[in-house]
Amino acid sequence: MRSRRPRSPRAALVLATALTALAPATAGAADRTRTVTGGPVAVTASSPAAPGDDGGVRLTIARDGRELFSGSPRGSGCTFEGRNSCVLPQWDEDASSVVVRDLDGDDEPEVLVTQFTGGAHCCISATVLRLQRDAAGAATGYRQWVRATQSEGFTLRVLGSRPVLVTGDVRFEDRWTAHVESLVPVVVLRFAGERGFVDVTGEHLDLVRRQRAEARRILSRMFRTREADARGAAGAWAADGYRLGLRTSTLRTLRSWADRRRLVPARRGGTVASNRAFVRSLDRTLRRYGYR
Repeated sequence: MRSRRPRSPRAALVLATALTALAPATAGAADRTRTVTGGPVAVTASSPAAPGDDGGVRLTIARDGRELFSGSPRGSGCTFEGRNSCVLPQWDEDASSVVVRDLDGDDEPEVLVTQFTGGAHCCISATVLRLQRDAAGAATGYRQWVRATQSEGFTLRVLGSRPVLVTGDVRFEDRWTAHVESLVPVVVLRFAGERGFVDVTGEHLDLVRRQRAEARRILSRMFRTREADARGAAGAWAADGYRLGLRTSTLRTLRSWADRRRLVPARRGGTVASNRAFVRSLDRTLRRYGYR
């Protein structure tokens, strides 16, 4: 899908996001059905015009002409009253919300589905359907794995000869401040067969360094305004620093900003004590989230 020009500090930090412009088609329009193929696999998918419409997303997956899956894919936040309530973003424009591709290196294509829940600043999930076989090697159906991504979605890229999903850590969205002032640290996911999604961000620290540098530039602009609540941006910048093994120097810088009331400025009600308290809370949160 086409990318859009970032329109907020948070969007500016997204690396080549492929899933943007997520407004659904005009309500009341008929469902659009498309077929996407890859190798022996053909996926016919339909999507309603708007989130919440009856039926939601539906897939039929056939391999070598034999139907092995028919129904709605699972998705994070996609079930309402027992039914799929999501849409395939930009489905009226192209078919890139459904991708048929070998993701785990076993020479058998998986089906990658992107679903949108609807709502402001919400929510994109990635679902992978992987072929299952019986003891004799005969194809029996598809097993599903679901992963919530940041609200701007993800990019499917090839890094180190393997396809990966580049996204952000959704736990940071709106964690400390308003959405428009929030940033998220980069996350790189690889689909590893029956193991599902595996975080391989540590294998791609060049992306972490690049995003941390961009976060620092955004923070500099926030500091100059003397109005912005910089806690969300500082949290993402700090997480990237911890990922790079820079916890000590990152904390030193955060404390310096806190003493100058740069994280929550006085005009937003910030005090030195509240800024310092945020740094302590951030450090605990990052360690609990697995950032070291």
